[in-house]
Amino acid sequence: MFGAAAAAGWLLGLDRDRLVWALGNAGTQASGLWQFNDEGALTKPLHPGRAAANGVLAATLSRLGLTGARRILEGERGFFAGLAPRGDPRRVVAQLGESDEPLRVRQISIKPHASCRHTHAAIDAALALRAQLPADAHIDGVRVSTYKAALTLCDKPDPHTSPDAKFSLQFCVASALLRGKVGLAEFSDTALADKDLHALLPRIEVVVDAAREAAYPGCWSAAVSVTLADGRTFQAAQERPKGDPENPLTEAELEAKFRGLAAAGKVGATDTERLLGWLRALATPAPLDALPLRELARDA
Repeated sequence: MFGAAAAAGWLLGLDRDRLVWALGNAGTQASGLWQFNDEGALTKPLHPGRAAANGVLAATLSRLGLTGARRILEGERGFFAGLAPRGDPRRVVAQLGESDEPLRVRQISIKPHASCRHTHAAIDAALALRAQLPADAHIDGVRVSTYKAALTLCDKPDPHTSPDAKFSLQFCVASALLRGKVGLAEFSDTALADKDLHALLPRIEVVVDAAREAAYPGCWSAAVSVTLADGRTFQAAQERPKGDPENPLTEAELEAKFRGLAAAGKVGATDTERLLGWLRALATPAPLDALPLRELARDA
């Protein structure tokens, strides 16, 4: 939400005071709880959607004169106090502008697969294995070795809703092995009813690997081994999942993901290319109304 407010404020040409207000107006709207994951609810996509919308709203309101808290981050009742009451806010800006290290925003991971990031290393390994398996392979068993946090959030051996499937190592690995992809379509009602996929789920074991647990959170890795009915075993590991700063998506892959998401959102091809052109030009400030959001919302 803070990022959305800052970006929108920059595009709106806000002065320093109003940009600070925008952050204050954004922070006071901060929310989002994880209970949805325990219940398989559909809430998760609402989090980033509302964060983006509220960030734009915060910047727009500050342009109109709505003041926001200037110390929304470090204040006694601010964002840091709410999320990390024993934290040290000074660490956030330590050496800011003085170090040659890239900003953290340049080190984020971008997800190529439509599932929890904790499943991605296992998906990448499973996709690599799929390329090795014989076309007529009958999978007898699968073993996924990864770090504890991945199991804590994503050990769901029998998911029946799209949110549960997106947080299921078993489902995601099965989809990668059987379908060769783990995109939005792989979590549709039709995909969730796939009998072959559900038949494989009980044969997928997920375990904590001591070395991978020790490397986490610096490294979100996984290894997958597949044993066939004839006794042969195939193995693959992914130390840095695709989309990590150390293993980034290419521009072509990013644009392909954007086009796929736009199509899923029923955005037409012409408008999709307009949006891509606008996004490519974001290095130069431009008015927000140059983005055809109202037209897209109306057409959707």
